[in-house]
Amino acid sequence: MTAVTPGTVVERFPGLAGAGDEALALLLELAQLHQADAGEALVAEGTPSAELFMVIDGSLDITAGGQKLAAVGPGAYFGEVSLFDPGPAGASIVTDQGCSVLRLSGDRLEQLRQADPVIAATLAGDVLRSLVARTRAAAGSLDDREQSGR
Repeated sequence: MTAVTPGTVVERFPGLAGAGDEALALLLELAQLHQADAGEALVAEGTPSAELFMVIDGSLDITAGGQKLAAVGPGAYFGEVSLFDPGPAGASIVTDQGCSVLRLSGDRLEQLRQADPVIAATLAGDVLRSLVARTRAAAGSLDDREQSGR
């Protein structure tokens, strides 16, 4: 297991590099470190979800309707949609060999925003960039399928 320090956060999430050690320490104080065992579902499709996850170590599979959609590893965010729009999860997220993640609830994000608006905005911006990149990749994948007639 990796010790999670401000330096670790910046290594995994370079978009947070400008936040500074004090702000990152606050993020680490408010987020919960979760060590998941192999096979553990961090999010189950169709169940209520309202947390942001930040992958520190390990890998996870994203599945929906029994189909694997993607795999994510260190430096990935997931759960961001449900953090801002709580509701049933659209996919399951399961670790294959175990992982370390930071979990941040909406309440904790609000505490972060009140204590240090700059780190909260920096985190939100980095999460948004990640979401946009995944959305564009998914749209490109759909375009490829349409063009190949699948």
